[in-house]
Amino acid sequence: MIEVKYHKGNKAHEISRKDSVKATNELAPYMVVDKNGKNAYAICPLCENPDYIMEPRRPEDMTQLNKDILQSAHDHFGECLYIISKITGLYISNNLAEKTATDYMAHPGYMTYDVTRENIPYIMGCCLTGIYIRGRVIMENSPLYNMLKNVDGIHLERLEPRENSSSKIVKYRINEIPYKGLIFHLMNYRFEANTTEKLKEYVTINISIPDGEGTFDTFMSQEIELDPYFFNKLINKGNWKANDEIQKIADKVLVLRHR
Repeated sequence: MIEVKYHKGNKAHEISRKDSVKATNELAPYMVVDKNGKNAYAICPLCENPDYIMEPRRPEDMTQLNKDILQSAHDHFGECLYIISKITGLYISNNLAEKTATDYMAHPGYMTYDVTRENIPYIMGCCLTGIYIRGRVIMENSPLYNMLKNVDGIHLERLEPRENSSSKIVKYRINEIPYKGLIFHLMNYRFEANTTEKLKEYVTINISIPDGEGTFDTFMSQEIELDPYFFNKLINKGNWKANDEIQKIADKVLVLRHR
């Protein structure tokens, strides 16, 4: 099978993780999360019966590096969320933080082939399944803000700062969008490296739109260059302290469950 469908009678898609993510935003029923992780489903284009296109990685396949990466994701969850927010402009509430952690474990992000100790936040961001952008809060002059600010039909409401807040960050809520189902997804992490000194990393911010066939087409996207050393620099400062709620989420979600 070199192609799959996501709805009976509809168009066929290339069978690849990249195409699956782009077409479905990893939303149900194409992505089902159970106790073993994420299971990706599609339909055979010939018999139109459902089938796996990606089975979850199992805990028994973990290496010591995988365990170390998961421990780092747990210990530095606050820094990971800060970096995801910083590179996209997306405000991450406690609810979204828990979804981020849950999706990271379900993927599982600590076992992807391209994960390293340095790119944990970027892989974690890409593990987050698609989220609807209406009602989300974004930061001024961020990649998301710059992508959306001049789009016809999108209204960004400037939010008043909280009383006694010393923050100079200006926030906007996405109140109106031209299509009901616009979805945000961080995807297509990649790196280029001739030497350690010339390492470059990239990720794509993707906004997608329902295509009328049960899946999604790209509405707009932007590839951004990442700082390969952002995570390490933040950790090495040694003065980061996650708030209590974020730490509770890490303690609850970013741990291995022994069955």
